[in-house]
Amino acid sequence: MSLEDLIVSVLDMAYEMGKQFFVGDDDKPPLTFKDYVSLGFQGILLTIAIIMCFSGVGTIPGIMIFRAVIYAIEKDGKFIGIGPLIKATIIADLLFIGILYLILLLLIEHL
Repeated sequence: MSLEDLIVSVLDMAYEMGKQFFVGDDDKPPLTFKDYVSLGFQGILLTIAIIMCFSGVGTIPGIMIFRAVIYAIEKDGKFIGIGPLIKATIIADLLFIGILYLILLLLIEHL
């Protein structure tokens, strides 16, 4: 085996691992709207866990929430990938911030 073959096989393996990590298993079931809502909620928990990890007191609970969310991104025993989780998290965080902004805006108008 030449050095070129070794480099090609290592890069091919890295590509396949990255693809499975971001896209998920090839034979994963299709995701429904309910799955995306669940992923969005888990993403909000993940965002809170990441913020908690930067505080001194919330490091251990933040790590445990982060670990629980990462292990929960399976459907029917198949890994669905980080990509759908990131997409649902961004949408859920934007919706959460928008709703929070509207509530604060309404509260300020009534004062």
